[in-house]
Amino acid sequence: MIKGLAEYLGKTDKLKIGEKESGARALRRKQMTRQNHHEVLGVSIYYFTYSTWEGPVLYVEDLFVIPNARGQGIGSSIMVAMAKIAKSRDCCRMQWVSPFSKRTMGFYSKLGAKSMPDWTLFRMEKTEIEELCLKKIKMEGEGSNE
Repeated sequence: MIKGLAEYLGKTDKLKIGEKESGARALRRKQMTRQNHHEVLGVSIYYFTYSTWEGPVLYVEDLFVIPNARGQGIGSSIMVAMAKIAKSRDCCRMQWVSPFSKRTMGFYSKLGAKSMPDWTLFRMEKTEIEELCLKKIKMEGEGSNE
C-alpha cells in the first residue's frame, strides 16, 4: 500500500523505507484499512497530536485507496471511521496535508473539510535537522556579565 501511495503521488524516488520497516518504525502510529475478500482496498495512517489552544487532534498522515477501488466509498468510509475515533477521543479536530488536485480537493470538500489558506506547511529534512543541531544560537543576554 505504501508503494502504491508513492506511485500515485509520483514520489517513488522519495520512498526510503519498505512495508515491514514502516511498521517497525511506527511508534504510536495507527492504521485503518478496508478490505474485500482479504484484499486491502484502502488504508489510512494516523496518529494523535495536541493543539496548545484546543486539545487533542487526530492527524491523518496518509489516506490511500487502490486505483480500481476508487469512487466506491472506500476513502469516505475510512474517513468516517477516523471521525468516530476522533470523536471518541474528544479531539478538537482532524487535520492533514494533501497534494493539490481537483479530485482530491473535491473529495475532502464533500466530506465537509476546509482548506486552511492562512497556514503554510514547513518541513526540515534529515540534512536540515542535522545542520540545525550543529548551530550555536546565542540567546539575548547570554554570555555577558555587564
